[in-house]
Amino acid sequence: MTIGREGSPLEIHLVSIGEGAVVCLHPSKIDFGSIQVLQDVSQTLHMSNQSPSPASFWAEMAGKCSCWRIEPSKGVIPPNAELPVAVTANLDDTEIFKDKVKVFIENSCSYVIPVQAIGTGITIVTDKPVVPELNLGPRFSKIPFCYRFKVTKKGRKTHLLYWTTEGFSTFQQHHCLDALSTTEGKDSSQNPKSACPVFKLRPLSMELMPGKSMEMVVEGFSSTPQSGGEHMPCVFWVPWSHLLGNVQLSHTGVEGAAAVARRRGEQGRKGAALLSSKDLQESFCSSGSTNAEALESVDPDSCITALFLEQPSDILTPQYKPFSLKNTCLLPLSVLLALEEPFSICHADRQPFPADIEPVKLEAGEERHLSITFNPAYEEGLTSREVEKVLKIHFLEHPHQEQVTVQGEVYFPNLRIQTAALDFGCILNGTEAARSIEITNCSPIPVQHHWLFLTESPASQMRVGSII
Repeated sequence: MTIGREGSPLEIHLVSIGEGAVVCLHPSKIDFGSIQVLQDVSQTLHMSNQSPSPASFWAEMAGKCSCWRIEPSKGVIPPNAELPVAVTANLDDTEIFKDKVKVFIENSCSYVIPVQAIGTGITIVTDKPVVPELNLGPRFSKIPFCYRFKVTKKGRKTHLLYWTTEGFSTFQQHHCLDALSTTEGKDSSQNPKSACPVFKLRPLSMELMPGKSMEMVVEGFSSTPQSGGEHMPCVFWVPWSHLLGNVQLSHTGVEGAAAVARRRGEQGRKGAALLSSKDLQESFCSSGSTNAEALESVDPDSCITALFLEQPSDILTPQYKPFSLKNTCLLPLSVLLALEEPFSICHADRQPFPADIEPVKLEAGEERHLSITFNPAYEEGLTSREVEKVLKIHFLEHPHQEQVTVQGEVYFPNLRIQTAALDFGCILNGTEAARSIEITNCSPIPVQHHWLFLTESPASQMRVGSII
């Protein structure tokens, strides 16, 4: 189309170049250095759009089944703006890992960013928290116990694991637990603390393949109340590795290595082929009041005594004596009390226990006030009497037993005469003979008495006296 004169028009050449958004990436390579295995570690890749138009992108890792991931993996960078992208590594072995981040810009060029990381640590995990310590708290002595957990190999190599207890041979670890359990009734001096380990791990060795799990059992037994610890190092190696037979212990330890073998106070150590080391510690307490004072009541060497002074005209009624139980150990106790007639156990308000006596449950530090009932009319008659029974204290959680002697005494005004018959023998007519009789007040109360001759005629009073 020509506007104006049609002859000899001027020509203008127009030239244009089309290109997409200009995006710069920083840094050009990412080196994570040494990082802990099985944990997410992230670094930032900065993407800067230096053009006036939005830039659409997507990113992916070059390797298959990569240990890295990108977040976000796609999106839009606003004009003249910067978008941070997180590159996260989660290594599953202790070796050098390399990969590449590929970034594609729509209608523009693509970029390749090399990434590298070195895995350190242990690729064995447990299903229960045991790091930095596994504290099972107080346990009753003489009662075997166990703690179960699973170990799983998350890495790419098969490992052989082997546990030992410092200061004890493998033979002792295999046989001492059974020996201790059969001597729980013997004197503790026959079982020195250093003779056998308190803790035992089963199995002591295993082959753990990638992705496989195995159950571990920590067993413990102590014949006496004590607190202490044991150190259990765990050595591991790769069967085909040059590390076999070249185990070095050092303090360049892998944190978390003691997950599968430690009780308490763990100090992780490792060398080229040391998985972990641990201190097994636990407090063992007794339920008895004799040594550990876990249950306080009346001193077992003493007794509970009920003394009642009665007159013949008195009515014998049940009598009560306070009695208390206190749990001074760190574990709850279920206490069974057994006492024979004429005694019985009742609540502090003197209400009787039900026919089916249930255990008295005591939490740690709890005290329960009770009463012991004595029925002084368990026998008929006006003769002073004494009775002695044993209060038996059993524990559902522990084989220890306590015994407390319970005594009841009922006294009436009773006399003891030296002889039951008095023989004067032959005496001359018109003469007198005298005999002496010893009379003892065998009761703790004063006794007034008088003498009577029992003849065919009505009784005649001869003498009145009193004995204190």
